[in-house]
Amino acid sequence: MPVFSHAEFDDHEQVVYCRDAAAGLSAIIAIHNTNLGPALGGCRMRPYDDEAAALDDVLRLARGMTYKAAIADLALGGGKAVVLADARRDKTEALLLAYGRAVERLGGRYITAEDVGTTVADMDVVRRATRHVSGTTTDAGNPSPSTAHGLFIGMQAAAQHVFGSDDLTGRHIAIQGMGSVGYALCRYLKEAGAHLVVADVNAGAVARAVRDFGAEAVEADAVNNQLAEPRHGAALMKRGILYAPDYVINAGGLIDVARPIMGMDIEAARVKLRKIRDTLLDIFRRSAAERLPTNVVADRIAEARFRAAGRA
Repeated sequence: MPVFSHAEFDDHEQVVYCRDAAAGLSAIIAIHNTNLGPALGGCRMRPYDDEAAALDDVLRLARGMTYKAAIADLALGGGKAVVLADARRDKTEALLLAYGRAVERLGGRYITAEDVGTTVADMDVVRRATRHVSGTTTDAGNPSPSTAHGLFIGMQAAAQHVFGSDDLTGRHIAIQGMGSVGYALCRYLKEAGAHLVVADVNAGAVARAVRDFGAEAVEADAVNNQLAEPRHGAALMKRGILYAPDYVINAGGLIDVARPIMGMDIEAARVKLRKIRDTLLDIFRRSAAERLPTNVVADRIAEARFRAAGRA
């Protein structure tokens, strides 16, 4: 299957196909850029329609991790892994160990962690086969609370820019997805006095948010990827909609998982987490001053950092 001519290929340093038939493993690991440090990114497990869809996902996600690490000022690069399997039906200890061995063969260029379809407990199993893993029960643990905290801080920054105050009291805020991140974010927002509108394909998760936070339930028919293409950032700006670039506002989980790799203590990680606010406010200000979409501004900041490291 062509890689270099693929629409999502962006000078990725390495794309590795991993196979262990006996363990049921079919996976792709993509390393986008290691100028700032080893590539860190989660392992996503899902039943892709085909190999082409899996390649599309892993290339796009690996690139995004490079930008996320750079914008969060972490000495790490970007990578990602996708396992072509149904996490509810196909996940086994043998498969996870085989995946760990595949990561180990990369010699530390890629560090894995949990993502959609994998858990902290899964990473504990993977650790038995490779040293190059984070987000286990013995180090960073579940990154979801930090992701939620960063999202909340980012929402406050957006409110500050648009309304002149970061007070969210009475603000109507819609959240799609009531998993561990969405639920934790609801708690922050409820305590801040926001009115919550929630949606999820899981009716039980929605009912829980309604019960615990007095949220209003709506149908889960919104899109999941806000910017399917970069040009949509300009479309949002034209309509007067402030967009907080996703890889900036949701970097809290990455910061948490990066903590043991970079030797940061908890307070140092919290300082980086709180900087999400300043980073977003800077992006918003530059966007307004330069009349550029916020996603373009964010990309330029991230690119300047990891490209400068490459030249050095």
